Amino acid sequence: MENKSSNKGFLKYLFVGIIILILIILSLCIKSKIYDRECISEDAKYSIVSSAGNRLCISGVWIQVPWTSSKSVWSNDRFSTEGNKDFFASKITYDAQLKSENRYLGIYSAPIFTGSVNLKSVIKLPDFNVTENPEMKFDLKKAVVCLNIKDISLAERPVLIINGKSYEVSYNANAKYFCCEIDITDQSTLEINGELKVRGADEFRVYLNSEDTELNINADWKSPGFSGYDYLPSERNISENGFTATWKVPFDRGDGSHTIGFAYIQPVDLYSKLLRSVSYGFLFIIVPFIVLFLFEVFAKINLHPMNYLLCGAASVIFFLLLLSISEHLSFGLSYLIGAFAAGLLVSLYVCWITGKLKLGVIMSFVFVLLYTYLYVCLLSEDYALLMGSIFAFILLAVIMFITRKIDWTNLKKSNDTDLI
Repeated sequence: MENKSSNKGFLKYLFVGIIILILIILSLCIKSKIYDRECISEDAKYSIVSSAGNRLCISGVWIQVPWTSSKSVWSNDRFSTEGNKDFFASKITYDAQLKSENRYLGIYSAPIFTGSVNLKSVIKLPDFNVTENPEMKFDLKKAVVCLNIKDISLAERPVLIINGKSYEVSYNANAKYFCCEIDITDQSTLEINGELKVRGADEFRVYLNSEDTELNINADWKSPGFSGYDYLPSERNISENGFTATWKVPFDRGDGSHTIGFAYIQPVDLYSKLLRSVSYGFLFIIVPFIVLFLFEVFAKINLHPMNYLLCGAASVIFFLLLLSISEHLSFGLSYLIGAFAAGLLVSLYVCWITGKLKLGVIMSFVFVLLYTYLYVCLLSEDYALLMGSIFAFILLAVIMFITRKIDWTNLKKSNDTDLI
């Protein structure tokens, strides 16, 4: 008879172990669902960013001077009898004033910006009568001033002021930059000013092609990202109302591939937090099961595997609640609602199936500790591993201390009276 009871107990906890595996698989399914929702969110954000002009990139201004030759000469990595010679600015300054707002597509949003960029540039022209190759003849009356910026990034057609005279630029679809023709026959220096009405999203990037580049930005976005560029701002000030930043980069024209600027960082990465929270899902399955088992041992109650399954399912559904609610409310409030609902449900269920209010209170206390621990870990990403290892050690120590007098070979004879 005793052997039959022992086999029955073994089968019971075998089923409980199977239930744990099933619940862990369900938590992985929720993790997969979070990935799906993150992909949908990224697609929505991409649609918003694309329609707003995507990232804004400026490569500055320069001048192209056409030339011809009676003989083939080496220019731009090839032999030719005609071509254009580019002359870049010796100094260029950008002053940007940007305003941002969140645009929505369904429940998803992404920041876009509008504003203006004032540019001031100086191009020093060489003596075209003295050239490296005397065969090259420059046509100074048909020089072209070029402005490299995406057409979709401009809200208005720009006007350039060159040596005090206004020039309306046109878009060269083949070369993909704006340009205007100018006569530089009697010019030795070009002072180019202009105001660009711009729009875009995701980031503001300037390519360096001047001997001396300065960028000043005044924006109302309070979480800019300055990494991922070749130079950090020499000065910056970030506040709740936005930020100001200044870049001063002398002597780096290079090949035009070096960049300065900033990215629009959204400070709350919702799906990253959700994925990290689900990574702790096994604790919300194992710990309540351990507590239920200890209730059986100390409180002399007999729980069915179905009771374990329902309590574990409530713990897993917490993550589904957190995912669905946090897409509409703030993460902190969503976490509070989900934790309160799941913890209260399991605690009340324990009261109902055991008939003991004390056990429900103990279970609610356990969930308060669990949910508090998880939330602190989510806030302290850098110390999550340290806190997790300490928590696991303390949990194991508590269980070892509580069960130190249990005769695991014969649980029925371990205690003669109810301890809980």
